[in-house]
Amino acid sequence: MAGFNRGSTLMRRQILSRFLGPTPKAGSLPGLMASLRSKAPRRPWAKRPSRWWLRWWLGSLVVLFACSSGDANQPVEERLERYMTERRELRPEQWLELAAAAEKGQDWEYAAYSLDRAKLGHPELAQDLEWIQRRVRAAEFLDDSETAAGLRSRWLELEPENFLLAVDQADDWQRMGRGAEARRLLEGFRQHREHRPAALQALAVLLERDEAFLEAAQVLEELASESEPERAQILFQEASRLRETGGDLGGALESLEQSLAGVDLEEEERRTLERLKAFEEGEPQSVADAVALMRMHPDPDYRFRGAIYLSRGPFPDQLRVFASVLGDPDTRVVRVAIRELSLRGDDAWAPEVGALLAHADPQVQLAAVQALERIGTFDQLPSLVDLLLPEDRSLFRATRKTLEAISGHRIGAELDPKLPRRQEIAAEWRKWLAEGPKPAEPLENQKEISDPEQAQEALLESWKQKADGSSSESSEEKQE
Repeated sequence: MAGFNRGSTLMRRQILSRFLGPTPKAGSLPGLMASLRSKAPRRPWAKRPSRWWLRWWLGSLVVLFACSSGDANQPVEERLERYMTERRELRPEQWLELAAAAEKGQDWEYAAYSLDRAKLGHPELAQDLEWIQRRVRAAEFLDDSETAAGLRSRWLELEPENFLLAVDQADDWQRMGRGAEARRLLEGFRQHREHRPAALQALAVLLERDEAFLEAAQVLEELASESEPERAQILFQEASRLRETGGDLGGALESLEQSLAGVDLEEEERRTLERLKAFEEGEPQSVADAVALMRMHPDPDYRFRGAIYLSRGPFPDQLRVFASVLGDPDTRVVRVAIRELSLRGDDAWAPEVGALLAHADPQVQLAAVQALERIGTFDQLPSLVDLLLPEDRSLFRATRKTLEAISGHRIGAELDPKLPRRQEIAAEWRKWLAEGPKPAEPLENQKEISDPEQAQEALLESWKQKADGSSSESSEEKQE
């Protein structure tokens, strides 16, 4: 009876094919499911009538023959219409006869109606197993899940050990939004010696449908620990997929390793597994490990570890790799990428770095300003002048240095002026920019200097020399 639920049939097919594979073996779960089906109640229309029904058939045979002579060859609709036209009050057995005819013709709407009318005349039918099975069948073909689920609950009360019926009921409840009840029903078979494997797989299907991926993975891992090695490998693979979907990459890797236990891996496959472990543990063993870690790991600390590893030396396509993480949510990763682009790249990367001058994080802004001192172009001057904020001493100093390095223009000789003077300098830079600046020769300290620290020292030395020169000139003027 339970096999007529089309939704439940799909669920069973998921249990058998998705988890168990296409070829059931002796003693495997597909074999168990087959044996369960063989032990399931026979189809109600294939069962022998109970004694009550036998007495009913014997007692009413003559009456039925008299009331329905010539009816047997009539369609059920015509027979029902004729009964109604003649205003005959049908007995329950006549309604059951109409229901049987409708079932034979697969007219499930009339079958359900006739069965319900029969129950009105015989309320005891509500507790009769055969009537319940027939009514459930009609409800399933009509896609009436609520009626089928309600009747199946009564059926389960009569046959509490019917596992396949419980699977059908859980499937209906889950599709009706009653997932918790469905899981509780299958939990009742979890410790059943015979039905436990199939119950665990059905439970995993329900949990995955409800997007409880980690719980579904736990159920499959529990089943895998009790299964034969070949079967366990399949279950651990499925558990790994569910854990990855649920965001548990560490657990996914552990399940994957268990699924590969005892498997002779090729060198490339072994290396892939090692890279996955390095990715999950945050300990890269190569540039490829570090790139994957920096780009894809969900943990910001691990992405930062990957960025630090890559900053130690050159590697193929390094500029594009660093540029790809300029939008990382972790500002530490972004700052490392900015610094490496300025050290290893040229002004072709200035637009990408310049866009970060508008970043919400002040440390990222400062890193972008410092990087543009080496790779910036005139296109970034307006954004830099906007960042020349007198109130922010560190940002003001870095922005001023970058403006001078890009433009070759200098305003003021003070290395660390006071706030009023910083305000004057900022105003003069805005005025200079409004007048339309022209490219100039780079400052002396920019020429042929590759190390940024050396460039900063040279720039400071140049400023000191010029500051000393201007001081001596002013003292000479005073003496004159």
